[in-house]
Amino acid sequence: MKLVTLTSTISERFGDRTAVRLIKEGGFDAIDYSMFSITREDSPLVQSDYREYAAGLREYAKNLGIGFSQGHAPFPTYKVGDDPYNERLFSLLVRSLEISSLLGIKRLVVHPVHPTQLPPGRGKKEFNMEFYGRLLPYAKEYGVVICLENMFSFDSVRGCIVPNVCSLAEEFVDFLDSLDSEWFTACLDVGHCVLVGEKPEDAIRTLGGDRLKALHIHDNNYRADQHLFPYFGKIDWDAVTAALREIGYQGEFTFESDGFFQGLPADETIFRSALRLGNDIGRYLLEEIGG
Repeated sequence: MKLVTLTSTISERFGDRTAVRLIKEGGFDAIDYSMFSITREDSPLVQSDYREYAAGLREYAKNLGIGFSQGHAPFPTYKVGDDPYNERLFSLLVRSLEISSLLGIKRLVVHPVHPTQLPPGRGKKEFNMEFYGRLLPYAKEYGVVICLENMFSFDSVRGCIVPNVCSLAEEFVDFLDSLDSEWFTACLDVGHCVLVGEKPEDAIRTLGGDRLKALHIHDNNYRADQHLFPYFGKIDWDAVTAALREIGYQGEFTFESDGFFQGLPADETIFRSALRLGNDIGRYLLEEIGG
């Protein structure tokens, strides 16, 4: 099983190539490429030479002895009443699938559209089936599997996090089974599970090895989406690793612990040390899984 971490904050501080090098130096096996910057006009992913940029980044990583295994598309995927944004964002999701293919990424996380983003009168399942259905031809064209992710919302009236689309594993299963395609699978965000009151080990068992092909691994205090390394929050990692072992999980073990880096100064030595700590924690968890 490969130990993976995302570029996100590292790329924001140092740029993509330095992020790739630091992740390699930190000891990780592969990279989760964050495409959040693609919504900016100055992003290299929207310039005329984006294909050359992606190909060059892949070659740079290859020369360092590391590759890209997973990606994360931009979000939010939809905004009510903002047709220009929605049209542009959809085109960027297609671009994200193409870039994934150019980088050698096999799975791309694309967030479902949640109720606060839906047009009035549209059901969340109906809308998402149409939304993902529009992406299906592009997934096939570029050979990239789309991962749905369990989401959450914030109730501003009560001041708390509440469930949303695919938040609970039974609904997640229903969405995947309704899409009924090899081009869609589950990325379980372990941190999101506990925020909506579901034990991640229960969600893992409900999804099972046939549906669960990707993970977002991070920790929190059960009240905020902190995105910390495991053991810096309250999640029961013994229970998580036992469940993954039980279902025979075969995907990558991917950290989405970018919150751990956000307060650090932009110093390569410090980021490299933080990555090595994450790598040590990850290797320990892989041993617990048996991978």
